[in-house]
Amino acid sequence: FIPLHGIETVVRAAALLERRSVPARFELVGTGQTYQAARTLANELGAQSIAWTDWIPFDRLGARLRAADVVLGVFDGGAKAARVIPNKVYQST
Repeated sequence: FIPLHGIETVVRAAALLERRSVPARFELVGTGQTYQAARTLANELGAQSIAWTDWIPFDRLGARLRAADVVLGVFDGGAKAARVIPNKVYQST
């Protein structure tokens, strides 16, 4: 969880989908700079559809990503976000 990820956008989307009764489940993996702020925001918004996973070993990460229906990238609005390709998404293919 770093500012580049823009994880607050994902948390807000999860809460919005819940309010609209859209069935979805999000799994957010890792910890880092913005982890606690994301957890706090999820609690404030009542987002219950988020599973928080601290770590997935690298050798299992690709299979875990391939099993997902959707894999999200970065959502920060800064210039760097427009110049990067999320490495883990790339590695899962």
